[in-house]
Amino acid sequence: MNSRANAAKALYLVCAENRTTDWLSANKPHLIDLPIEAEMVYGVLRNYFKLSTAVDNLLEKPLRQKDQILYYLLLVGAYQLGYMRVKEHAAINETVAACKTVGRPWAKGLVNAILRKLLAENTEQSFEQVVELPAWLHADLPTSCDLAALNSHPPMMLRINQKQISPDLYKQSLQENAIEFSESPIAECVTLKVPMPSESLPGWREGQVAVQDLGAQFAGYLASADNPARILDACAAPGGKLFHLLEHLPNAEVLALERSEARIEITQQLAERLGHTVDLRLADATDLDWWDGSPFDLILLDAPCSGTGTLRRHPEIKLHLHKSDIQAHTNTQLQLLQNLWPTLTPGGTLLYCTCSMLKAENDQVIEAFLSHLSAGDNDAKSPVDTFMKANDDSLLSDQVQVETLELPMGEATQFGWQLTPPETDGFYYAKLKRIQSASETVG
Repeated sequence: MNSRANAAKALYLVCAENRTTDWLSANKPHLIDLPIEAEMVYGVLRNYFKLSTAVDNLLEKPLRQKDQILYYLLLVGAYQLGYMRVKEHAAINETVAACKTVGRPWAKGLVNAILRKLLAENTEQSFEQVVELPAWLHADLPTSCDLAALNSHPPMMLRINQKQISPDLYKQSLQENAIEFSESPIAECVTLKVPMPSESLPGWREGQVAVQDLGAQFAGYLASADNPARILDACAAPGGKLFHLLEHLPNAEVLALERSEARIEITQQLAERLGHTVDLRLADATDLDWWDGSPFDLILLDAPCSGTGTLRRHPEIKLHLHKSDIQAHTNTQLQLLQNLWPTLTPGGTLLYCTCSMLKAENDQVIEAFLSHLSAGDNDAKSPVDTFMKANDDSLLSDQVQVETLELPMGEATQFGWQLTPPETDGFYYAKLKRIQSASETVG
């Protein structure tokens, strides 16, 4: 099978049928099995706007709908010419040959002509003139975000499972296997110099290690700081933050919720490999049907979001996501906060996090939540100095304190902390503490 044809088919599924790269890996792995296929697919997605602009400028008229596979084949060819160390004649000839593989042998002349024009027009220079993001998303990203980093290959970061092995011993194992790595601000996190299949890592089958970005690993530290005894992970799958928390607090009582049965199965499989036992329930955290009335010392709310912080790992997001989608995410995020707050014990903490870099899903959601809490107190001086209005009278005098955060990278925001590439993926954290009222303290 022609690798260029496979890449074009994969891109058609992602771009024309709105599939994700994760879906490809799970359902059509043969299309991206070879390193060159994965490189072409992810490379085209990372540079989609540059490549499509260049190709569109050379097409005399749009391709017919039934021939759209050729468009993605042209993008594959353009990417090879502009970004890959493939000999120019090989890139063009193999891409032209792929026309037959995708059932369009009549298009060989068209594909050959356009790719040769691209080559003659100094392809790389023309590509670099295009911003590689939708205009609305480019405008909404933090100024601290390195746009070039969003187009880069993401690093492979590991979390050493301290339930199974100490960080020092695992790092020694990496060295013994000639696997180069760099340290991080977190002892159990390392970054591989060269990515490799996770199954090839020493101790993988024994659950000694997991793949997890450094930004996500900060959740375990922030959540375990107060040594909570009873914990709720409200949106648990696929379980990375949950398992890291268990590795920090092995004696804590943890309840994990997930509303997708398929994602629960994946999370359970990961738990078995890592050696964790957890109470994982099929439930929706936007309601309280699952709650037995016993409050939690800590709530970890890794809220569903746009995923803009993972653009370098999932570059298709910039094609699938629309500005109008953000409101649906923020509605869900606010609903989750409002619903879960009453389950938090006085003196407890709610850690809100997203893998988003958009204020609309981060600081603005926290501000809206604090304003919601203040609705029961007309004399509140600011959104932070608030009272909660609820059916339960014991919550009417409930105050909330926004804790100050500081991490080794990233920057403080109005209510939390924002991480951006290249040091980590994009993550946001905000920590809300429920303050005991006088009546609760006395009673």
